[in-house]
Parts: sequence; structure tokens; C-alpha cells
Amino acid sequence: AQVGQGRASDAVATFKEVIQFMLALREYGIEIHLIVGPSCWVLGKEYGLEWDEKQNRIRRFYNQLDEELNNEEIDVAIELLRTEEDHVFETVDQWAEVIDDLSDDLSAGFGAHYDTFHIHKRGFDQVDAIARLGDRIWHLHVNGSDRRPAGGDGDTMEWKRIIEALDEAGNKADIASNEPICDWVRESCPTLGVG
Repeated sequence: AQVGQGRASDAVATFKEVIQFMLALREYGIEIHLIVGPSCWVLGKEYGLEWDEKQNRIRRFYNQLDEELNNEEIDVAIELLRTEEDHVFETVDQWAEVIDDLSDDLSAGFGAHYDTFHIHKRGFDQVDAIARLGDRIWHLHVNGSDRRPAGGDGDTMEWKRIIEALDEAGNKADIASNEPICDWVRESCPTLGVG
């Protein structure tokens, strides 16, 4: 129990360091008000817990950060990852449920960090996932299949459908980014593929 608690407190301390770094950047005129990515569980860890207990742990994690996030006007966009990396969210509905619960219970703002690559790897239908998340999508990673550049050689994503779904959902994601860490990119710059 102590080991588990130590890891949880280490994760909270690391998250607080990120907040402090963001505040330091503000002193140089760099305004960042959104933390993105997976932040409330250990990547690749099999928890062996029921969904309710996973939700409770996520809530406890962010509850420890809520006052600071709210005071500094920092919101959080939580990312759903590939199955081998994310053993917490099993469905898009669970992801949306956590975002809604956190938004209802805490002062800070919570949304979704939507990555087309992860949704594709999970086998989820992009249009359905976007419709289910709707205006919860606050950060967008536009990645093709196998992390190829969107629409590039070998990309099999149905971009027309994805873009139409984002438009229909009223998407107002602040940032659309590309993370093309495909085999070709990793071969061109091996350090990107480490780990």
C-alpha cells in the first residue's frame, strides 16, 4: 500500500511541477492554459480494478490538483491511448463519463485530448467517437494510420468523414497538431522511436 501511495504522490508532485513550469513560461509571455495527454494513470499498467474504483482514483488524483489548476486558470484535456498503453478507459463512453464527472465535481475545466491515431488503433469508429465526445474535444492530434502524416502515403484514415464529424460536433479544439511518428519517421530520426 505504501508503494502504491508513493507512486500516486509522485504523480501529483510531477503534475504540480508541470504547473510551475507553465507559470514560469508566463513570466516570459508564453501563455499556456491547457495540460494535455494521459495524466491520471500509469501508462501500460494493468490495474485489475472495477470501473467504479478506476473512476474514484482518477477523481482523487485530480482533486489533489483542483485548487491549483483553478487558481492558475489551467484546464486539462485527458487523452485515451492505444489499448496496450491505456488499461483504464475501455470505451469512449467511459472517457466522456470521466470528463463529465470531473467537470461536475471539480472547479478546474476538463475536456478530451482526441488523437485520431489512438481511436483508429482501438478500432473505434471515428465519426461515432467524435459524436459521443462532441464539444468535450479540447485538443486534437491529427495523425494518420500508423502515425503517418494525415493523408500521406499509406494513410488509410477516412479524413473527409472525420472532418465532417468534427464540424458537425461543433469542434472548437484550440490546437490541431500532427505527430507523425511512423516507421519512416523513426528510421529517419531514431531518437524519436526510443521507448
